[in-house]
Amino acid sequence: MLVVAHRTPSTAAGCAEFAAAGASLFEVDVQLSGDTVAVSHYLPFLRVRNWLEHDNWRFRWRSGPPHDATLLEAVDLVPADCRLLLDPKETDAGRRTRLADELARILPDRGRFCVSTDGPDDLARYRNAEFDTWRTIKNSRDLQIVITAGPLPDRGVCVRHTLLTANSVADLHQVTDTVVAWTVNDVERARQLRDLGVDAVTTDRIQVMSAVAG
Repeated sequence: MLVVAHRTPSTAAGCAEFAAAGASLFEVDVQLSGDTVAVSHYLPFLRVRNWLEHDNWRFRWRSGPPHDATLLEAVDLVPADCRLLLDPKETDAGRRTRLADELARILPDRGRFCVSTDGPDDLARYRNAEFDTWRTIKNSRDLQIVITAGPLPDRGVCVRHTLLTANSVADLHQVTDTVVAWTVNDVERARQLRDLGVDAVTTDRIQVMSAVAG
């Protein structure tokens, strides 16, 4: 089973530890920050920029220039034989387009990267830039749309793990090659998903990586 490290560690040593445990992809949340692409899980609170930002229930004040690592700095931390899964976090349509253009500009080695998002137009934009794409599925409505739409142009789907059953996994394999479950931090659930035919899991826990990698 393929293992995706959720939230790439901020040090080379941390990335190496995850890789040794079986992670072969490292997920990074990306968004625009001035003239660069930054790695950040924080989004504008109430969609008001340069004020208060949130990462789920964690908050921070946005005062002065951001101190988030750039994407290229994060890429340098990941072992060379591992790939990176990019999760674009921009919500404004214009900024999403700019982010896709900037990623295409700064990442000439497309083969090392995969992009996972839920918008069909955004996915098409990344495919046209020759990135591999996984379509993100967040809820049961999205799941049914994907299953009934026929074969996907994306190489895989990245699905909230609570939506996955034997039937839904089988149905998804009719429309795409790779079914990825997120975010799975329980060893027994990860093993159950593997037995159901899921191809990959995204996890924060090294114990899950060790239990199902390979």
